[in-house]
Amino acid sequence: MIVFFFLAAAKPFTDPEVRGKYIYRSEGILGQITVFESTEPTTGEIVRLLMLNQITQTYVGMTDPPVSHLNYTHRIATLAGLKPAGSRVLLIGMGGGSVATELKKTGFQLDIVEIDPRMFRIAKEYFAFDPGGVREFVDDGRHFIQSVTDKYDMVVIDV
Repeated sequence: MIVFFFLAAAKPFTDPEVRGKYIYRSEGILGQITVFESTEPTTGEIVRLLMLNQITQTYVGMTDPPVSHLNYTHRIATLAGLKPAGSRVLLIGMGGGSVATELKKTGFQLDIVEIDPRMFRIAKEYFAFDPGGVREFVDDGRHFIQSVTDKYDMVVIDV
């Protein structure tokens, strides 16, 4: 009986409903980062999820251009649209780059502060973020705000 329980416990857990694959995994002092890719069963669209410590941070349909499936990214861009194009915006927190992409499309001058240097590469490589015209800073957002001399028309905190 002990052998039976040992063999049953050795079998890895699989969920037959999950259709996808992990395309990136990284452990670090700032947490576990995972990028998961799957296909939406109803539409056939390829989607990617960025998870930080198993919490979804980014959920993007990999169309051309990629589109966020999380509504808050579009709402932030809509609210930011109250400012004129060319306004200076500080985004604290990069994630997969969905908010940054929306702010770029609105025509803002964008600076991004991210505490985890892995995020910039992940956003570019796995979520098609275009860093052109964006200044990137690796720093804690609190420290950056206290030490920066630049002035911003808007600050978006997405951490």
